[in-house]
Amino acid sequence: IFLDVIDAKNPRVNVTVFAPSIDAIEEFKVQSSSYSAEYGFGAGGIINVVMKSGTNALHGTAFEFLRNDAFDAKSYFLNFQLPAGTTPSPKNRLRRNQFGGVLSGPVVLPKYNGRNKTFWSFDYEGHRQDVETVSTTWFPNQTFRSGNLSALLSPATNPLTGKPYRSAVQIYDPLTGVPIPNNIIPASRMSSAAASLLNTYVPQPEFQQADILAYTNQMPVPQIVADNQYFFRVDQVFSQSDRLFLRYAGDYANVTQNSINPNFPVYTTSQGTNWATQWIHIFSPSMLNEFRAGLNGANDSISNPRTNTTFNPNSLGIGTYGIVSDGNRSLTPRETGVPNISLSGFSIGDLDTGNGWDIMKVWTFADNLAISRGKHSFKMGFEDRYQHMNRAAANSPRGAIGFSSNESGYDFASFLMGYPDSSSTPNGLPLTLPRANLWGAYILDEWKVTPRLTANLGLRWDYYGEATDPGGYERNLDFTHTYTMSNGAVIPTMFPATMNAKGNPAGAVKMWTQEGGFLLPRLGLAYRPADKWAIRVGAGRFSSPIH
Repeated sequence: IFLDVIDAKNPRVNVTVFAPSIDAIEEFKVQSSSYSAEYGFGAGGIINVVMKSGTNALHGTAFEFLRNDAFDAKSYFLNFQLPAGTTPSPKNRLRRNQFGGVLSGPVVLPKYNGRNKTFWSFDYEGHRQDVETVSTTWFPNQTFRSGNLSALLSPATNPLTGKPYRSAVQIYDPLTGVPIPNNIIPASRMSSAAASLLNTYVPQPEFQQADILAYTNQMPVPQIVADNQYFFRVDQVFSQSDRLFLRYAGDYANVTQNSINPNFPVYTTSQGTNWATQWIHIFSPSMLNEFRAGLNGANDSISNPRTNTTFNPNSLGIGTYGIVSDGNRSLTPRETGVPNISLSGFSIGDLDTGNGWDIMKVWTFADNLAISRGKHSFKMGFEDRYQHMNRAAANSPRGAIGFSSNESGYDFASFLMGYPDSSSTPNGLPLTLPRANLWGAYILDEWKVTPRLTANLGLRWDYYGEATDPGGYERNLDFTHTYTMSNGAVIPTMFPATMNAKGNPAGAVKMWTQEGGFLLPRLGLAYRPADKWAIRVGAGRFSSPIH
């Protein structure tokens, strides 16, 4: 995906960081398969979006796109199957506004008239969205929270079937396996930490259905987006042979992802930037050179209400939380939060897992030379992309505790008594600093064999530099240099052998053997058997950074 022929993707997951305003787009081109040797580093489609430049006249547009629940019907599922006597929820909110404008023209200053020479264009688009979606969950009532689970022994009968909603559940003592009389957990066996977690982080039920374990809360949950996008471009015509432009694009967004438990929202802040410049020089009517350079940035940060506070998970009373892989240190303010505690009915814990923060950049430098000779149009060039990532993330930054029925016959009872079924230690937000160079070069010939047949013949070479980590934070399994254990088992070793949690430059080496690059032949044929018919055929070899 290119924005003014500059790569505009997140280098980690290969998705675009921009959705340009329609009014600011001059043109776009989609090549879905079998594209020419000019394009590389991708095995799927190629999308190139060209932004508008200014002209000699002043032009402008403004727009507002609106969606609002005032014009919509109420969601069918909003109050679906609510128990009798429950107050219905009001219409779920839908507020979506996309607004902005595009302005362009010549650069005219008191002592400079840029008509026919210097042009500018500016675009702004704002996006504000507050959308509620209906969500349901089960939260324990006060009787259950006190340890009285006797209702599980005599489940209610479904009037439609004449059978109980579910089978009876007997609670057992996790230490002896003996049934707990009447499913009432003695106060001496109740975990004070579990009671504190329930009181602090688990809402009370809004209603109670006949089935004691059916959902107790149903409500519209808001998802909030605030996004601002800017584009600014300046074009300069130096002469009939030289033209240059410089363009900036920026996208700044804040997203709040709420859940039905209001204690655990997730906040995402993202910033996308894309700089592009292109210089076109015409040597002669049959020879043209294009040089381009650019920088694409994709930064994001995911946090929770306790991020960058003095909150300490050790205060929850469920254990001591330390990063075992880093000297058992405490979680930093950036890493802190409520660990994930999961049960079948509900869960407790901050949901900003899997990603901490990213600062990612891709520098692009490329040059293309086009030469026309009779029936042949030759094109050749090279491209360099330098990928630079700073990333702190982990799937389980604060660890996790899981409760199941294995210990007591019912997972919530296991939780109340403090007997987990599984646990994992915190990973924190370990830092990685991968850097890599991607090189590409190509030559192609678009040959008009006959007035009805055109052949595009090309050869490309793509080189994917294996990533290195200048901090020495990354390691890999080494199956070449193995270690034999005392029992005779052979296991792989770690590469590089030296590393510490604070970074070791000695570990800044390539993680695996460097490939020499890929030769990628391309062939395209376009044949016009009749004036209103065209047949296109293409074949080639393609490569992708994901591979």
